[in-house]
Amino acid sequence: MVDNMGERVRAVEEGLKATKERLIKAEDIIDTIHKLTMSIDRIAGQVDMQSKDIANMSERISSIEDIPRRRWNEVVKTLIALGLGMLLEYYLKRGAI
Repeated sequence: MVDNMGERVRAVEEGLKATKERLIKAEDIIDTIHKLTMSIDRIAGQVDMQSKDIANMSERISSIEDIPRRRWNEVVKTLIALGLGMLLEYYLKRGAI
């Protein structure tokens, strides 16, 4: 009976040792997962900041691209007004109107 009790104690101790090793491995895995989660959180913050920067740059680029378009429209308006003015002057000098 004593031998049987000694075998049981050894079996329980071996089971505890194996459980302790698994627990240590699980704690290491949990620590690694926590570090990864923190890294992902930082990356998400950086991506959000970059997204805002890109949106800001997009607005700035759009406003820069609009400058030549506005200038061209002003040139066309001026040319049309000049052409109409010249035609009007021509007809007024000829006495047609």
